[in-house]
Amino acid sequence: MERFSIDESGYTGFDLLNRDQRFQGATAISISDEDATRLIAEHFPRLQAAELKYSGLARRPNNRERLINLQKDALAKHKCVTYICDKRFLLILMFLDYATEPWYHERGINFYEDGQNYSMASLLFYIGPTMLGEKTFDAILAAFQRAIKEKTPEALSELVLRVRRSNWEAALPEALGPIALASPECMSAIATPEVSTDAAIVVLQSLISRLEIMADGPYRVEHDRSKNLLQYN
Repeated sequence: MERFSIDESGYTGFDLLNRDQRFQGATAISISDEDATRLIAEHFPRLQAAELKYSGLARRPNNRERLINLQKDALAKHKCVTYICDKRFLLILMFLDYATEPWYHERGINFYEDGQNYSMASLLFYIGPTMLGEKTFDAILAAFQRAIKEKTPEALSELVLRVRRSNWEAALPEALGPIALASPECMSAIATPEVSTDAAIVVLQSLISRLEIMADGPYRVEHDRSKNLLQYN
C-alpha cells in the first residue's frame, strides 16, 4: 500500500488574523524510510539527527544550497504536493458562509452559484480595508472569529455593533447587510456548535483531495503526533 507522509505549518487555531503567520500550509510526500534516510545522508552527511528540521538548518547559510538540492531530488523522484492557504482570505470566505449566505438562502437565492462567494470574498479582501478603513475592517473580522469561537450573546452583539458602526452601506452592503441587520439566520449559523474558524480541516482536505489523484491505488496517510493533526487522525 502506498504511503504518504504529511505535515503542516502555520497553524494558529481559530485566529486567522495572526500577522506573523499569514499562511497555513500542508505538504504530502510518498517516500519510503529507506529513501528518506538515503536523501538525508546524501545531502547532509554530517547530520546526526534522524529528522530534518528546516527552521534549524536554514539558519546556516552553507545549508541553503543543500536544502535546495534536497528539494529538487525529492520533487524529481517522489510524488509531492503542497497546499497553501491565505488565512485572511479564508476568514473572509467563512464570514460570507455564516454571516451572509444564510440570509440569501432563506430567500431562495443560491449565493454560491457561479462562484459568487469567491468573487465577493475577493472584493472584500481588496477593497474592504479601503472602503471601511483597515482598522475597522480588521475589527469586524476579529469580532466575527471571536463570535464563532465564543458563541455568546455578547460576542454576537459585538459583531453586529462593529458592522453597524462602519460604513457598511457604502461598502458592499450585499455582503455586510445581513449581519448589520442581525439576520436571525446568520446569527443562528454563527452560534452553531460545530462551526469554527480553524483552517486546518480545509487545508488537510484540500491536500488529501490532490494526493488522491496522485495515488496509484490504496494508500495510507501518516503524520506526526502534534495536537493539531491528532484531532484529525
